[in-house]
Amino acid sequence: MAGHRDDGRRERGADDGTEGRGPTIRGISRCAGLALATVALLTAICGARGASYRASLPPHELQRSTEAFRARHISPEMAGVIFLFTCLTDVVEARYDRAQDDCSEAILLSPDNPGAYMLRGEASLFQKRYEAALSDFDRAIALDPADAATYAGRAEAFRLTGRYGRALSDFTSAIALSPGDAHYWNGRCWLRAEANRELKQALSDCDKAHALSARFAPALDSRGLVRLRLRQFALAIRDYSEAIGLNANYPTAFFGRGLARLHLGQKKDGRSDVLVARRLNPDIDQVFARMGLGGRGLALPPLKPRKGDRRPKTPGPKDKYANR
Repeated sequence: MAGHRDDGRRERGADDGTEGRGPTIRGISRCAGLALATVALLTAICGARGASYRASLPPHELQRSTEAFRARHISPEMAGVIFLFTCLTDVVEARYDRAQDDCSEAILLSPDNPGAYMLRGEASLFQKRYEAALSDFDRAIALDPADAATYAGRAEAFRLTGRYGRALSDFTSAIALSPGDAHYWNGRCWLRAEANRELKQALSDCDKAHALSARFAPALDSRGLVRLRLRQFALAIRDYSEAIGLNANYPTAFFGRGLARLHLGQKKDGRSDVLVARRLNPDIDQVFARMGLGGRGLALPPLKPRKGDRRPKTPGPKDKYANR
């Protein structure tokens, strides 16, 4: 099985504005249909409430559901498979708390199944529980060191906790194990571009991802960021525009294109892009500011205070150094 950005796509719940950048959940989504079909088959095999039995129970009845499987003479191994696929559908359908329960039950029933640890790690990433995710990914890799998606999931956890070297190593391992998957090349490209490191290699990674999947919008979005870093503004605009043409809900693409246009003096179009990006993600300014691309010196449209925001107070005699 294959495993982020808060840029408008529902993938991992990162707090860095880059939800959906990582590849693991895309692999999960690819096999979601198979998972649902398998659960349906298990339901038919195990009885009318077999595979769906757990879905009707609250978490405090989790152990009782396991006893119910045993009462139906379902082996622990088969029950573990049922819980594993239920966990998979939970992750795909964004029921992360329930995914934690179902994966934990699968692990209890089948402690040597790497897929259960990988899926629970994925759920933890969505919940921003990065150390818990790392622990589960470590265990999954120990059980199955040849699964590219798990390395990619762990790379995301390292990226989101600022451990660039470890993230780079894991994305490289994922690529070595599955060189034909554009998601892993794109993941390494974004990692390098976000950190403003090895930009020529980042460009090569994005080129490879685009070559593998010409309509893969995230690779164009990532390459736009690389071009922005390299101050190749016209090329950045082209990549961002292609990404937007494939998916019109990319705050990072709109904001990046807005910055590139402002750098080229295209104030009206640049400001328009920035405003669209802010509508899609109200925190997009902070996302780029954390990457050192906050638009300083550019004619960005002013940020409007959001409902509930507190007005900054004027420093008084006791706090005149507060903003230093």
